[in-house]
Amino acid sequence: PEFVTASIKHFEEKTGIKVKGIKLNTKSDMKMGFGTSSTSTVSTLGALDAYYKTNMGKEDIFRLGYEVVLDVQNGKGSGYDIAAAVYGGIFKYKKGEVPVSITNKEFPFVIGHTGIKVKTVPNIIVGFNNPFIGFDVKNRFKLFTNQ
Repeated sequence: PEFVTASIKHFEEKTGIKVKGIKLNTKSDMKMGFGTSSTSTVSTLGALDAYYKTNMGKEDIFRLGYEVVLDVQNGKGSGYDIAAAVYGGIFKYKKGEVPVSITNKEFPFVIGHTGIKVKTVPNIIVGFNNPFIGFDVKNRFKLFTNQ
């Protein structure tokens, strides 16, 4: 609920609209994982935008959602999960910047599954700092750059 209440607070500050009549009931026991905070943040902001007809675009919702995450998490957060929740698909993102959607023609990307369990941080997340991420079945993940 803290991401929802923070989303409402930030929405009110940005728009000057006092949000009324919201009742929040949560039934999920899920407390961690990629996307739980971002999806509740983005869906709350999207619902408020639609209800109050503020015409926020994706960029506005991304920026406001990222502010919410930083607020709730004491200034910590990459913004990747908010970017994924707002933009979906394949996009280029650098912390502090607005994501840019790209087409598969611009980004040669192959997805596969080796059946071998690997740790996320050293094998996948590091790839976000590289322009291209490739997948090699024999050697698990390989990171490719255009340098």
